[in-house]
Amino acid sequence: MKMVKLIGNGIAIYKEPDYDYDLGPYSEKLWSILGKLMLPNAKVPDIEIIRDKRIDSTIPGTMSYSIVDRENEDMTDFRTILRYNGLSEEEMKKQDDSLYVEELLGYIKNFVQDEENYKELEEDIIRTILLDCITNSFDRHPDNWALVRDNQTGKYKLGLFDNTVSFVNIIFPRPGVISKGNWGRVFIRAKSETGKISRSADEVIRDIYKKYPKHLEKFSKDLDDNLQIFNTQIENYQNGSVTKELMRKNSFLKSLYREERDF
Repeated sequence: MKMVKLIGNGIAIYKEPDYDYDLGPYSEKLWSILGKLMLPNAKVPDIEIIRDKRIDSTIPGTMSYSIVDRENEDMTDFRTILRYNGLSEEEMKKQDDSLYVEELLGYIKNFVQDEENYKELEEDIIRTILLDCITNSFDRHPDNWALVRDNQTGKYKLGLFDNTVSFVNIIFPRPGVISKGNWGRVFIRAKSETGKISRSADEVIRDIYKKYPKHLEKFSKDLDDNLQIFNTQIENYQNGSVTKELMRKNSFLKSLYREERDF
């Protein structure tokens, strides 16, 4: 995603209006609201939609507050974790920065070296992938999530940021990255039912259900519980289409684990 400029502002980063994605600030605001509801143990930034008086523009910018307490925490992005595990830039470029879920989790587990902490992270990572899939958030490359370490306890939490390219075709159009049924392409890959490698979000969800069914079922039920809260919190930012689309996609998640019970 193209940004005109980044301005450090102490505890925040201000992103000037992005002229490719006029509604990007709203996407980031909506994703962060839903992310806080669905990932209460992860670190998701607070977002303000603001207008910079220095710019003669009607397009809003975004103030994204830091997820790291710099006096007590440090952060390691996923790209650095992949390098720690021996993946070169050339290898990642060849794979278009995409990984299978189990590959990514294996690298995280090796980096963390703490089984209990890893199990907490595993659930949050899978939930993030599912959330990205249903919100058409297709920019979760290895630089857009991280592990945030508490320097006193040594424990890690998942950190998520730069969610501007989300809700594509839900609140703004993006031809070419959305497949039939309004599913985007994510940075996780899976083998489709035909055996082909796919990065389509619906195929990734199917793959997660095969390998981590309990995580998917819990995510779906939590989404049901949180959608009304989410809808109330975002009523000033959209016309109901976002919640309606999320309900439709959650119906797809439910169909996966309900099908198995029918036999």
